[in-house]
Amino acid sequence: MRIVSLVSLLVGTQLCAQFTQGTLEANLVALGCDTVLVAPKQRVVDPIHWSPDSKAIGIKLGAKWVRVDLDRLLLKRLKWRNNQDVAAPSGRSEFPPLADTERLGWVYGEEEGSRSITFWNGVKVELAEVLPKGASLQVTLPDGRTQQRWRTIQEDCQALSPSPNGLWVAYLCGLHGVAVMRVPVPPRLPKSLAPVK
Repeated sequence: MRIVSLVSLLVGTQLCAQFTQGTLEANLVALGCDTVLVAPKQRVVDPIHWSPDSKAIGIKLGAKWVRVDLDRLLLKRLKWRNNQDVAAPSGRSEFPPLADTERLGWVYGEEEGSRSITFWNGVKVELAEVLPKGASLQVTLPDGRTQQRWRTIQEDCQALSPSPNGLWVAYLCGLHGVAVMRVPVPPRLPKSLAPVK
């Protein structure tokens, strides 16, 4: 009886480590990563749209716009570039359509997108160009330390799109669809960004 209970516990723990359901932030924390590949292996070309509450993105798959509710994604952990842990949908995701009337009220960036954004907490996220057709994701903290998250020469990633609440950034990847990353929280905010007492 104890062996069966122990096996059930271990299996349950493994499933929790691979499949989650809750808020996107809680799910990523549970999986030990900060990035989710929302629409892997699908080509997305238009600018990413953010809902005003930063809980959903609108992307154009083929000829139709769809809504991706980030908190509703059922995720699993996998290895990506430079052996980085990322999350991805655990199965084939079906996204509901995003009506033009709703999408017009959402936030979106320029069609070409940005390659560098500095957020309210002083963290800079940059998609540096790597020739001939690649990119490198770099995160610079307020103290000047820069971390290269990954680098590839096989796929251009571009069009950084910050969420309205400033906590997330999405970007396009030619072979991997759309990635959404939690903006890192620096160990200590600089005085210029400290809350006013």
